[in-house]
Amino acid sequence: MQAATSSWTTLHIPKAGQESAPDTWWNSSSPDAAAWDVPIVEEPPLTVDKMKMREHRFHVDQVYDMVPFWIRGVEAAQKGEVLRLESFLDTLEEDPWARFAGVSVVRDNSSDGWNNNDWDPAAGDIPNVATDANAGCKGEWNRIDRNWKHKASRQSLHPQTSSTTISHNHRSHTRQHNRAFLERVAKHHPMDDARKQKMESFYDMSTDEKVKKIDEVIRSLRFV
Repeated sequence: MQAATSSWTTLHIPKAGQESAPDTWWNSSSPDAAAWDVPIVEEPPLTVDKMKMREHRFHVDQVYDMVPFWIRGVEAAQKGEVLRLESFLDTLEEDPWARFAGVSVVRDNSSDGWNNNDWDPAAGDIPNVATDANAGCKGEWNRIDRNWKHKASRQSLHPQTSSTTISHNHRSHTRQHNRAFLERVAKHHPMDDARKQKMESFYDMSTDEKVKKIDEVIRSLRFV
């Protein structure tokens, strides 16, 4: 035991006047110059694909800043004002953290967010029929609506009808808007009923049909 203790002391405790390796390195008056003469390894030039990828990432990073600016620009244009992009970019250079000025962090003050059990039920969770006795309740706890699955399956058939109704209402509104536009045009450019009927028919066409009709007119004008 004494021999082991003596050998450990000899290896780990420096003798008087002897410094440890870190102290010797830091307190050295003549550091090795060769250690600083290491050539800098230059990265190879970027390929075209890598340059495109870097440019794409740059544009993606700018989206967080540019989209709110575009929205404010549209709102300003409606008021007759013009927002200068140069001024906006200058503010980003002066205060790059300004984008996070309105960002708030939600945290649990009672436990600092570290003691929350992710497996415990929480508000807003989807009820599990196998483990939650209140799944499918209607109105009151422990009052289970036995037919809630069947009602859900029946309700899944209704969105198609509602979307059809919305589409019909949209087409009706568009048709009324087109007729109002034609009435305004007719006041400034007199036209007979036949020409007015052709314009109404053109406005009621789909986009593909309008394109085909325009192509036909262009072809006919070439031979005039």
